[in-house]
Amino acid sequence: MVLGCLCLYLALRGVDWSEVRQTLLEAAPYYIILAFGVTAVNIALKILRWQVQLKPEGQNIRPAAISASFLSAQMLNTVVPVRLGEVQRIYVIGGSGSTHGFVLGTIVAEKFLDMLAYAVLIGILLLSIPLPEWMGRPVTALVSMTLILAVLLFILAFKRDYFLGLVEKFSRHFSGQTKEFLLKNVHSGFASLDVFRKPASALKLSLITAMIWSAAVLTNYWVLLALGIQVPLAASLLVLVAVQAGISLPSLPGKIGVFELTCILALEVFGVSRAIGLSYGILLHAVVFIPILIPGLISFLFLQFGGPHPVPQ
Repeated sequence: MVLGCLCLYLALRGVDWSEVRQTLLEAAPYYIILAFGVTAVNIALKILRWQVQLKPEGQNIRPAAISASFLSAQMLNTVVPVRLGEVQRIYVIGGSGSTHGFVLGTIVAEKFLDMLAYAVLIGILLLSIPLPEWMGRPVTALVSMTLILAVLLFILAFKRDYFLGLVEKFSRHFSGQTKEFLLKNVHSGFASLDVFRKPASALKLSLITAMIWSAAVLTNYWVLLALGIQVPLAASLLVLVAVQAGISLPSLPGKIGVFELTCILALEVFGVSRAIGLSYGILLHAVVFIPILIPGLISFLFLQFGGPHPVPQ
């Protein structure tokens, strides 16, 4: 809360609000609609990627249940300052046709793919412009985590039998349902990493991930055009890299403050004023989060109250 409020204060400090208001009022509706459309495509691609990851364990789970669980999880991750949405995904899908361990494994693999794509984007960005000094530590930390996770997943995926043997030895200290639960979920968790051992599946997931992040860059670009901000295409990429580094920190619900501040700082690199940068941050925030919040809330209510429980067909 303190961090989020501090970022919000820094984002709003010394801003010409009349310029912010005028900039937002003059935004081009056509490009805003395009930005919303690309954001919707981005979300749909993420759902598709998770469906691919859930096969074959999730082949009997209704696609509507997978979509609803993902959308409500994204909403929870947005409004709650912890990753509660991931727990929800494990609980809903893990208890409706797959095991909790398998679902957890797909989420870990999903995060790895995104972190790997993030590292690639940083490499592309470095070919265009030097990173601002304030981005150095967050970016270095995320890239380091990506490399560490890549090594760990590689070892786990290709040395599975060794680690399963260790778990089976450890499980001897338990008995009955506890032992059965542990072994079942560990085995299924390792099985979720099989996609990296199959070239066709790994390639498919890689292509979908590339499309996801390309859509994110395009969304940033459409919002720039909507506000008439004349900057190089690299600005869209820098905003994406900066925002991802910023929102990885715990903050206020909706990442309010952190999101806007990172947009301001990123665009200042290209000589954009604080008022214009804040206008961009506000509009981009709306474009990115509204398609998550509204469908996510509907999906959450559907799972909790209105719709059928997402059991296997």
